[in-house]
Amino acid sequence: MVKAEELRVSFGFDENWWRIYGGRYPIRNLLQEEKGRRNLIRGLQDTGIFFVEQLLDQSGKNMVTWQQVMLARDKVRRGKRPKWFTVVESKLLQDRNRRVVKEEWIGDANNMYTLRIVSKEVSCNNRKKEWILLRGKENEPVVKKIIEKRRCKVLTENWKLVKDTESLKKSPIKGFRCMEKQEEDGSSGSLKWVPKSRILSCLPRPVVKEGKRFCLIPTDMLEEMVRSETPTSKGKEHVVEDVVIEDIDVEMIRQQKMGREMEETLEQQLQNNRERDSNILWFYTDGSLRFIEGGSKMGAGWVQVDSEGKLCLAEGRCRIEAWPSSTKPELVAIWLALLTVPSNSKVVIRTDSLEAIAGLSKDLELCEVKK
Repeated sequence: MVKAEELRVSFGFDENWWRIYGGRYPIRNLLQEEKGRRNLIRGLQDTGIFFVEQLLDQSGKNMVTWQQVMLARDKVRRGKRPKWFTVVESKLLQDRNRRVVKEEWIGDANNMYTLRIVSKEVSCNNRKKEWILLRGKENEPVVKKIIEKRRCKVLTENWKLVKDTESLKKSPIKGFRCMEKQEEDGSSGSLKWVPKSRILSCLPRPVVKEGKRFCLIPTDMLEEMVRSETPTSKGKEHVVEDVVIEDIDVEMIRQQKMGREMEETLEQQLQNNRERDSNILWFYTDGSLRFIEGGSKMGAGWVQVDSEGKLCLAEGRCRIEAWPSSTKPELVAIWLALLTVPSNSKVVIRTDSLEAIAGLSKDLELCEVKK
């Protein structure tokens, strides 16, 4: 900016460039009248939350807790709640126990800005007894606890999600479910082996309150996690596109991304060399660099001849761009010639570039390039 002032250059910015589009109620506006609003806004920016709708659940009627915000951001849940979140709670909530927001702050019925829980894989540490989420028979969320781990399966303890309304003195937070052990098929211990392929995600450790376990993730978030993973259909066949796997020589040509015309030229010469009854393939390669007004031009070419050097069997050329160098086109010409040679073939390449010969002799073994 100091240099711009010396040169008498001014910069103008449109305020719309810096505007973030999303929900209808920016949280920043709720903090404008608070003391120390700069510190509050600074703490808000670290979380990546900008609108009130991001703090509402899927129904748009309930506000998420700070622990759920940390879960969605995959951060540690311990520690003190930031002051800006407490201020927002005081202005939005109508019922703190059930986390119901005031009528004027109710969002859309299907809140698209709600926080999403990041899916996590089961760790390889056998000492960790994680809680996992599975899909039930009717696409309902099923929670289990890992007891033992194997390579492709885990031994789990079955738990069921129930709504508890009477055991606690205070009403439980709306949308949360109490977790209780469940016995499957009348078996004691309710242990069952589950394939790892069925696990949708690992869940955070439940919160214990007055002797009962409560899942930190609300019901609607669990159902959203189940819906986001499309189950595979059993007993049904699906038509898929044909997958063509070429040999290594053709794949090496196509991996260069040189355009369809050049690929067809190289593939045709490769096929012709496969059909030839010759123990050794002979090439002449050359590259050029020419400086012109406002830039430079580079090109590479190769010619394949018979063993006596009298008959031209094939030829090719191309234009090279960027990073002008006298050695670069020479190396490209050699590489293009090698792409037309079948694997495990003997090749003789003649070039007039000492730099290319010295570089290849030092860093590469020519006999191993195509193996």
